[in-house]
Amino acid sequence: STVYVMVSCYGADATAGLDRSRSAAEAAGELTVDRPDLGEAGFAIVDTSSATTAVYFRQGGLVAYAAPSGTVDPADLDAIAAAVAISVDRALAGGTPPPAPIDVPGAPTDSPGASPAASVDEVVPEPSQAAPDLLAMLPAEVAGTVLARDSATGADILGTDAASRALVASLTSFGATPEQLLVAQAYDETETIDLYLLAFQLPGTPATKLAPAIIDTWLLGDAAGVDRSPVTLGGHEVTKVSYGDGGASSYVVESGEAVIVVETTDQAVATEALAALP
Repeated sequence: STVYVMVSCYGADATAGLDRSRSAAEAAGELTVDRPDLGEAGFAIVDTSSATTAVYFRQGGLVAYAAPSGTVDPADLDAIAAAVAISVDRALAGGTPPPAPIDVPGAPTDSPGASPAASVDEVVPEPSQAAPDLLAMLPAEVAGTVLARDSATGADILGTDAASRALVASLTSFGATPEQLLVAQAYDETETIDLYLLAFQLPGTPATKLAPAIIDTWLLGDAAGVDRSPVTLGGHEVTKVSYGDGGASSYVVESGEAVIVVETTDQAVATEALAALP
């Protein structure tokens, strides 16, 4: 059995293209069912004569189509469609593994996650202290560059993109909620060095259990073409996740209940950052 996948770029006509596909299927007497779990809009086609199913969804200007040839378990088709949805999300985001840094009130306007500039009479809030202990695990300086640091809960940063939904599903399997997930980040506001650090903690859950969930969902470690390998850097045993596109790699290290991700295109910078971790 085979599943064929096609992704087409419709640009501003993507919504109309998806609607035309649905109208054509319904005109042919096929049953269509909404799939809100895929992309910004999606549906499945059920051919009542052969009981086969195809899936369409739209994300931005891209429309994806997945259909089986032969007998394919619906769960397998769903898993393939979900993997394509995650890959499309990443493609539209420029191929970088994690999403943008946490939006923190009071951050400088020229930095990631910036808020509008405050007037001279306004009091600028301190960075979020949702997870101070986790935040303290991230270095304040790497390679002579001072890093901005802040923290939040999963409820603050997880959205409706495929990677976020997959991570929420993993949390649910642990009996946890996004509100219980703690997240901290460190980054160079001046972009002098290519470095982004992200730390996750689910209190009561060891890093050995949380790390696979972070790698498989947030970092797409199980997606086709993604390479994951054990390496030793900066005195730590690390899982390196590479995407084969010349972009940033992610280096994942476990520490107690914390899972720390170091993202950079420069392995020497990754080594320095990992050496600065506890």
